[in-house]
Amino acid sequence: MVLLVCVAALLLQVRSPEEIIKDLSSDDIDVRARARGELKKAGKSAIPALVRIVDDPDPEVAGSSRLILEEIRYALVLEEAAALVKSGRERQSRGDLDAALADLNKAVDRAPRFVDALLARAAAFQAKGDVARARADFTRAIGLDLESPRPVLAFA
Repeated sequence: MVLLVCVAALLLQVRSPEEIIKDLSSDDIDVRARARGELKKAGKSAIPALVRIVDDPDPEVAGSSRLILEEIRYALVLEEAAALVKSGRERQSRGDLDAALADLNKAVDRAPRFVDALLARAAAFQAKGDVARARADFTRAIGLDLESPRPVLAFA
């Protein structure tokens, strides 16, 4: 019974994106920051509400809406690209390099700065014997992720 009450309380605390958006115009900076975080966390479900306020007369609200939309959309693109990378790696492991490269090309097309997609495609090119394209993707991945040794190690 206590668990049921706790679950019901949690459900009552979940706010719709429309309700959260009202907090973007709060005078309290912490309330606005919390609202931005909640909207990002809501992800795809917040997009319609955010689109409605991109031209809000309050520049703070309109600007926040644009930035949050950009972050959500980019996260969705990365999610899609990650799924394509996973599929491409699975196909490569089964020896179907052409199908793997088709998936990996789509991943790179959707998210050109996604290092995992570049590294996976480079490995597929390398497995296919296309050293020039593999080197190009490894080099691009290294340039995008200078802080990490991962692209350099994959190239070695």
